[in-house]
Formats: sequence, C-alpha cells, structure tokens
Amino acid sequence: MHPNPLLEHLSTVLERVTLFRTHAKTFYYEVLLSVHPCPHCGGQLTTTGMSQAACLGCGAHTDPTVAFQRSACCDAALVKKRTHYVCAECSETVPSRFLFDEVIHDGEYFADKMRESRERKRMSREERRLLLTQFRSDELSLTEVPDVELIPGFVDALSDFLEHTAVCSNEHTAIRSDFRMEAYRQIILVSVGNAAATFDAIPAIDEDSRLDRARRFITLIFMEHGHEVRLEQMDTGILVIPCA
Repeated sequence: MHPNPLLEHLSTVLERVTLFRTHAKTFYYEVLLSVHPCPHCGGQLTTTGMSQAACLGCGAHTDPTVAFQRSACCDAALVKKRTHYVCAECSETVPSRFLFDEVIHDGEYFADKMRESRERKRMSREERRLLLTQFRSDELSLTEVPDVELIPGFVDALSDFLEHTAVCSNEHTAIRSDFRMEAYRQIILVSVGNAAATFDAIPAIDEDSRLDRARRFITLIFMEHGHEVRLEQMDTGILVIPCA
C-alpha cells in the first residue's frame, strides 16, 4: 500500500494547530488580565490554571471569575460550584469569561470524593485480608530442596514463558519508542511564554493521558537542568516559571 499524501504530514499539522491554539489561549488571558490588577497589591496577574491567576508581585493566588466578574441577571458576584459558576443572588448559571475552552471543576470537592473512595477501597482490602486469614493453610515445612525435574514438562513450560515475555517486552519497547522531547519542549516554551503556567495547563500531545503527563514531566526535568525553566511546587500542582 502507498501512503496517503494527505495523511503523511498530519502529525506536523496537528502540532502547528496545537501551537496556534496555545498562542491564542495565552494571548486571550494576557489581554483579559491586563485590565485587572491584583486585588491584594495591585500588581500584574498571570494565569496559572483554570480560572486561577497568580500575582507576579506578591505571589497571591486569585480566582478572577469570583474576584472580577459579576452576573448579568442581578449584577451580583459569582459563586463557584462543582462544575460551574452561579449568580450569588438568584443561583443562575453564569459562563466564566476567564475560561478559554476548559470546564471548571471544584478541586476541593473532587479531592474529598477521591479521599473517600480511597478510604472505602482501603477498608474493603482490609476486610478481605481479615477474611482470608481465617482460611489460611498451615505453614509448609520443606525437608529438602524441591526438584523441578519431578514435575513433568515444568522446565519446558517455564522456558517458553520466558521467551514469550521477552518478545512482548521488545514489542512494547518498539511501540513506545516515539517519544520526541523537542516537540514537548516547544509546547512548554509556548505555554510558559514570558510569564508562568501550571503543569496541567500545558497542552497534551499524546492521546494516552498518563503517558503524556510522564513525558511532559521528563521534558520539564531536562529543561530545568538546562536552566530554561524553574519548577515550583504549589498546593494546586507544579508551577512552571521561565528562567530569565
């Protein structure tokens, strides 16, 4: 089969579309926050996440939707719910101007739900462990070293299993050998710009979200060693700051 010329450079097109989207998003937030000074010190704000901004002067964090936007229905402040904002007076849903194409979510609410879920799983595992201890067999005492030759076909079966495992491991390595760190580096540089960005605000490249996060983090570690960026741990995640 001959490769389709329309699809041959599709990955390059997707990368450029992603870069354009990142530029547009960065520009949108810069323009929007340029007219809103920090409510604590009057300094310049920069976006750090979904409807989250940080002051470049005092470092204070602000939800710009709650701080600066008012509802069109009652001209009242907005209140953050689980997945949206509502008018503080009539509870009407109000779209946030400080979201580009993201869907807001209450991090504390979902974090509490995750903690409750982990606690339920831990208790379930503990209950199963206690249940299994009731049916545990007596201790096995060996009087001599076991001889694998006494089990017919065991050695051959073990050899076949090890060969199959080695083949699968090589195939998996070949499939996942397409890590292009330079592509991630360019996305990070565009996302960070001259301000700062959170780790989660950097656009994904790979469809596998877990693999993409790992590759993003590896690239950031190399960039930090190269003095291109500086990583700072915050309560809400990792803040990526460009080096001067």
